[in-house]
Amino acid sequence: MHQFFFLIPLLLFAGCQSTPVATLRHDGEGDPGAFIVRIAEAFGDREPLTRDLPFVKSAWQYEVGEHEVIVHLPATKFASVQDLLQTAFGPPTIKPTKNTDGGEISVYRRTDKGGGILLTHDGEVMQVGILAPISDEESWVILNRIFAEMAREQPVLAP
Repeated sequence: MHQFFFLIPLLLFAGCQSTPVATLRHDGEGDPGAFIVRIAEAFGDREPLTRDLPFVKSAWQYEVGEHEVIVHLPATKFASVQDLLQTAFGPPTIKPTKNTDGGEISVYRRTDKGGGILLTHDGEVMQVGILAPISDEESWVILNRIFAEMAREQPVLAP
């Protein structure tokens, strides 16, 4: 069943251009929600529906790759980030769905050219993957990497 949820985002992000490599993790400053929305816009997303967005208060970190940014937050912020994205961009393409590791997954397809925002958590750590429009093959690489990292990752942030 977990593989089923893995395939849905791949299909949504397909149709999108070079191999991403998120490397160094940086500490974020300020509102992680505003950062997520700014990155989505920079990657060619439509403009947010409103600029009156909810504030997400949390410690956070991020990694920057060639075609993606991954934001790390405590899993307890999943609902807050979900609310922010719904306010900014409307309903998700895939509503929050439980996965087999006790966490949740939710997906926003942002443009007709591909790209998207993937929210996922394992009950302890949440990752928000903001993906630029890329090729189908690169979609597989990115999403495989995100899930592989989540499988290995230990919590780095306290709720």
